[in-house]
Amino acid sequence: LSDLSNRHISDLIEARRGQGAGVPAINRTISVLQGVHARAAGRWDATVKAIAWKDFKAKEQGRIRWITEREAGALLDALPSHIEALVRFLLLTGVRRREAFELTWDRVAFDRGAIWITAKGGVRREVALSADAVLLLHELPQTRRYVFDTTNWREHFEAALKTAGISDFRWHDLRHTHATWLRQKGVALEVVSQSLGHSGIAVTQKYAHVAQHEVR
Repeated sequence: LSDLSNRHISDLIEARRGQGAGVPAINRTISVLQGVHARAAGRWDATVKAIAWKDFKAKEQGRIRWITEREAGALLDALPSHIEALVRFLLLTGVRRREAFELTWDRVAFDRGAIWITAKGGVRREVALSADAVLLLHELPQTRRYVFDTTNWREHFEAALKTAGISDFRWHDLRHTHATWLRQKGVALEVVSQSLGHSGIAVTQKYAHVAQHEVR
């Protein structure tokens, strides 16, 4: 850490690009390293060199990739039942992958039609469920601690995408799809923000274009 310099950061960025990393991934890498660097100076009394961290972070272009309900149907049909339930739940709720994977039955309140999850930053929040989402949970066996069986989820998901003929689609895009479908149905941006658990309406603003598309 004492030897770390601007040249090292430049080399790191080039190496990450060579690995195929995009701007967001590179920025996250830099942020982690910046945090360790700051702690070394502020908490560990290490002598470190000044680094122009801000200059190394590139501006991120918001990526919104979503699929139509028809495409989603083809994707779900190509999945084994345990992953199909998981993907369907994410489309219905917009929760993040980790939030769904870590969901346990003691955090499901059928009487309230809601679940409790630990969101980003360790914040605990309640997620309201639609009737379809509640029905989906009722149909799952409650014989294990975790709600969803995630066995080989990545392999099944990637294989199903190929079968359904869907390209350039990532797991996190299920969350984008949930939000886009809400906007297409005329749901207010404020409600979409609450559904996604965003910290403020500005974060959800990237979905505003969907409504304009529908108006046209």
